[in-house]
Amino acid sequence: MTIARTRISVGAVLLSFVLAMVIGISGLVATGGGTALGASTTLTILGGDVRVSRQGAPFEAATDGAIVSPGDRIRTAVGSRAVLTYFEGSTVAIEPSSELAIDQAHAGPDGSTVVVMTQSLGRTWHLVTKLITGGSKYEVRTPAATASVRGTAFEVDVVQETNGDTTTAIVTTEGAVAATAPATAAEPKPEPVVVSAGFETTARSSEGRPAPPTPARQPLRTVTVEVSDQNSLVVDSFGRANGFKNGKLVLQTPGAKVVRTDGGLIVTLPNLPDGHVATVVGQGAAPRRGETAGATDGNIEVNVITTVEEPGKAPARVAETLKGTGERVTGVEVKGGTAAGSTPSLRRVSDDEKRQLKTPKTATEPAPEDAPGPVFRPGLGPDPKVLRAKDADQHVALELRERQQRLRSRGGNTSVRER
Repeated sequence: MTIARTRISVGAVLLSFVLAMVIGISGLVATGGGTALGASTTLTILGGDVRVSRQGAPFEAATDGAIVSPGDRIRTAVGSRAVLTYFEGSTVAIEPSSELAIDQAHAGPDGSTVVVMTQSLGRTWHLVTKLITGGSKYEVRTPAATASVRGTAFEVDVVQETNGDTTTAIVTTEGAVAATAPATAAEPKPEPVVVSAGFETTARSSEGRPAPPTPARQPLRTVTVEVSDQNSLVVDSFGRANGFKNGKLVLQTPGAKVVRTDGGLIVTLPNLPDGHVATVVGQGAAPRRGETAGATDGNIEVNVITTVEEPGKAPARVAETLKGTGERVTGVEVKGGTAAGSTPSLRRVSDDEKRQLKTPKTATEPAPEDAPGPVFRPGLGPDPKVLRAKDADQHVALELRERQQRLRSRGGNTSVRER
């Protein structure tokens, strides 16, 4: 995140410090760039049963848009998903059957930001803003490892086995993640393993150090949507949005990537299941200086081209033009080929089906004056769970099967305990 540097008086710094002391980690504190950062964290529910434990109290049903604080825990049930949006702009997509606790979330008077969380189970996908100062920190702690980053996109997958061991898989898609084993008396400062973009590592609670990084697995399916409008969102069948809204990047699908071109967006989503993919154009921001007006003026046609690719198969492609008469949503239905080696199916949805498409849910702020340039996000490896699951019963079996396969491929105990 870029913040213009301006002068601030000593009195403003002292006032910010007093406010930080009085309010703690909530409220507003002034950064070194003169921009106020609210230290609140918002919970957005994408669907299903999402629960929150406040300061150690019993879990209760969460409210969409609720403010969560350090000491709170978030738990998603089978088939349920949520997104945390931290005060400094970083987001955490929480996938089904996961549990995450917020340990720290605050901004300091010097402009530093500190976000620390503990993930005890499940899968999370992190989009981290660029940390402003050397005192800033973003960490995800698990029973087997701590992931520390300085501006990146990455996934953390925690599996608990029946023998009591915990396995943590960390996959980096942009930047680098330092994976470190928990400190012990024998090794109070463990040596980190650096996981670069396109690589992954595995850490086991019974071992002293994360494994050497290996190339991340390739996706089993890739859906690419090209939109000739720079403020558009592509929404998968689970309601996860990806693209730009009000000039700000949104990435909720694990492994998604977005490239902002001169004339629009290219959104690539790996490992999507069979189902609908919606494209919503004209998401709030007017064109910047020197740019051609897009869907925001209501009169320009917007082209949407969707392509689905699977390894060893010919790609399928559908193109549609939204007329300048108020059309803002289009969509396709993605299905895999029924026969071995057959081309995947891609069908444009009807007008009636468009009304049933998932709508994007985000907690983004208005666009800054200097909207970001091109952003690239490589894809993650295969996710059989979301590729095959069709209902809650299948979700349970497939989650367990997937975790067994992951452990088997990594040489671990293949007995996985269901929470």
